[in-house]
Amino acid sequence: MSFGLSKIKDPHFTINPAGPRVKLKIEKVKNPELFYMMVHEINHLVDFMNNVVRFRCTNSRLFGEGAYDCQFAPNSFSNLSYFNFFNANSRGQLFLNFEEKTPLLSKFCFYECEEFMDIADMESVYQDLAQTNFVSAYSMTTMYEDFADFATVYLLHTLNLKYELKIYNENNEVIYDQNKHFFDPLNQKMRIKRQWMQNFFTQNSLKYQ
Repeated sequence: MSFGLSKIKDPHFTINPAGPRVKLKIEKVKNPELFYMMVHEINHLVDFMNNVVRFRCTNSRLFGEGAYDCQFAPNSFSNLSYFNFFNANSRGQLFLNFEEKTPLLSKFCFYECEEFMDIADMESVYQDLAQTNFVSAYSMTTMYEDFADFATVYLLHTLNLKYELKIYNENNEVIYDQNKHFFDPLNQKMRIKRQWMQNFFTQNSLKYQ
């Protein structure tokens, strides 16, 4: 939906046909999108039960009453991608600003889109994504989604399910190959996140009910 609908205020939310097309494959899985989503949601439970995304917050004098200054725990997964400091309000909403570093990526939206991205920026925005250590644009929305999505991709590869996700343009040309990004030998930050994930899932004290 980041690139708009087929027509303004479409009640059926038909996406713009000129926008990016996602193709996801998982070997021997009939409904790979559903399978991916379920693994993603299970990873949220893994996160909550093992305190993966951990931070401490104190009252903020700068942002006023009901606002907080927060800092990630030193060994938190989120320290690998997000800034050390961020702000939150009393409702727990987080303010993570990527606009300065990645102005195009900061325009992604997923549920209530008030402003759409230009189709002409489609290839550039996925080129920008390939320079980060996020596996998807959705994983940039919060640190919880970052863990859930990264852990999902990591596990699908670890289980040797021949998983792949590619994004195509209207001409059926690949503009983003998640596997190439995930295993990019030149992306040191991505390698560090993969190593963190490996250490996490091989620990003996891992909790899952």
